[in-house]
Amino acid sequence: MTNFLKSLNPIKNNEVNIIWIGLFLFILSVTGSWSKSTIASPDILKFYVASFGVTVLVILGLYCKCKTSDVDLKINFIKLSLTLLFVLGTMSIIWSINFDFSLSKWLLWTIGVFSFILSLNLTLTNKNLIKLAWCLIISGATISIIGLYQHYSNPFHTSLWPPSSFGNKNFATHVLVLVFPISFFLLFSKLIQGYKVWLVQFASFLIITYIILTFTRAAWLSISVEFLCIAIYFMIRRYKVIEWIDWNKNKRNSVVTALLLTITLVSLSPPYELSNIWMDILQKVTLTASASDISSLNRFEIWQTGVRMFFEKPFFGSGLGSFSQNIANEGYATA
Repeated sequence: MTNFLKSLNPIKNNEVNIIWIGLFLFILSVTGSWSKSTIASPDILKFYVASFGVTVLVILGLYCKCKTSDVDLKINFIKLSLTLLFVLGTMSIIWSINFDFSLSKWLLWTIGVFSFILSLNLTLTNKNLIKLAWCLIISGATISIIGLYQHYSNPFHTSLWPPSSFGNKNFATHVLVLVFPISFFLLFSKLIQGYKVWLVQFASFLIITYIILTFTRAAWLSISVEFLCIAIYFMIRRYKVIEWIDWNKNKRNSVVTALLLTITLVSLSPPYELSNIWMDILQKVTLTASASDISSLNRFEIWQTGVRMFFEKPFFGSGLGSFSQNIANEGYATA
């Protein structure tokens, strides 16, 4: 019991305990408008929770740094590029078309900056990376469980595809597409053995199944590109990869089981009148960019509008967060 309580200490080895980061990610993953979405948007609720949580974690990190006399400030290309980008985004508020939009986007950027600062102050050993990977995978699996429950039971009697704890299914898949590749890191790690392998694959099964059932082509394409990139990396760096990769019969069986579970769950009759879901998936893919696919055509128009905005103000843009304002009121979409 004493060791368990020590593991929950917010400060461990003079830095923020990764378990607290995982707790924050889990709370953020279940945050949503569970009573009435008309009262508060899930995205706004997540924004406030993310702001508060990241701020607390950064304060803890600064407290740890204050107790350390040796502070090493290193500048590299990534830090410098992100700093200049943030400064430019901040300055763009001056010439922004809509100050309210710019300020709200700037606050989102600030959360990202604080998260980056927090990550820089973590000791990224192999064990810490595995802990952080577990935190992300568990959060992703939680989002997927909520979405799958909505898909098969439709508890809120909505006609929309399951958005999980987000206000939009696309937002949910954005997170899962970023989290999913981390499962490969855990799967191939030598430190992940036995039942932990099956837990990783169970989480992967939940994530990939939910992504398929959202019928979001952008997510499907992103996952496919991720698989391709990982395969290319393994082929190019195969001699280096062999040194740290671990593969055995238990891991093979877990992967095969996860694939079978995914196919089985996707094939079950969902509540949205899809007579043959695999045929609907194939139709969704083949009709992309066709004249009958209004959704794709609208996206192509948006991309063209974005290109037009860039060429009109290529250096400093029209201000952070002004894209929606340009589309709605500045005539770009009708030019």
